[in-house]
Amino acid sequence: LNEELKQKIISQILKTKPNANGYDIEISEPVKVIAEVKCNIPINGGRVYGSAQKNGVAKDIYALINGKNKSSIVPDKYLKFMVFLDTPEIRDATAHFVKNMKKDKELIAYTGSNLKVEDTDKVHIVYVGF
Repeated sequence: LNEELKQKIISQILKTKPNANGYDIEISEPVKVIAEVKCNIPINGGRVYGSAQKNGVAKDIYALINGKNKSSIVPDKYLKFMVFLDTPEIRDATAHFVKNMKKDKELIAYTGSNLKVEDTDKVHIVYVGF
């Protein structure tokens, strides 16, 4: 990404309220990318998400797949990312969540560095340090 685009994304992120559970990132060039960034940790310091957290993660995954009412983006052509903080608890809770998804489990990928621009048919789980 060029510096201007990086600054635009950072500016969008900084508009997020400090107590928010996450935020969205939308990039249309040079590569089409949409991301849901989750900033919460499993309830009570556990290794499983609480009910409301599971609902929020599921809602965000389906928004990446199907789009959102407030966005004009058609997600079919975009790389889709679900981004989490990188802690053992969050990794465990996310793995537990995906393992126990009742449907559409095949739409989740832990692709890593071999991701291709054409890989727009799945939601890619990504962990980032803080």
